[in-house]
Amino acid sequence: GVGLAAAAAVVACASALRVTVATAPGLSPKESPPMERYLDVARRIRAVSAPGSVVVCRKPRVLARETGLYAVCYPFTRDPQAHAELIRSSGATWIVVDEISPTTSEYLLPTLDRLPVRVVPAFANGETRAYRIGGP
Repeated sequence: GVGLAAAAAVVACASALRVTVATAPGLSPKESPPMERYLDVARRIRAVSAPGSVVVCRKPRVLARETGLYAVCYPFTRDPQAHAELIRSSGATWIVVDEISPTTSEYLLPTLDRLPVRVVPAFANGETRAYRIGGP
């Protein structure tokens, strides 16, 4: 009937439409500028790290996939001892502070200067920064 014909017309129109997502050159729709900075910092960590190095960060699966390194998410607490325990138990040698997640400024940033381990700035891209744990 008429309902079927109308549905077929909607499907035909919908299939004829094309949606184009405009992005900066070289970026996929998922790679926003903050994500590109995150990936850049991740690649720089990989370039100076031994295989098997561990990174404390937000989005650990993304970092691990990009670098082949191990990555763990920081705890969602402002307790520096909880962060230090994660660093110790995982053997982490890097911390990444990102612009992607609000939890970074809520939980990770407030603990950096209160950690009972030395954390040394290594490099940055925008507000995304890598810190070497222990430092040289």
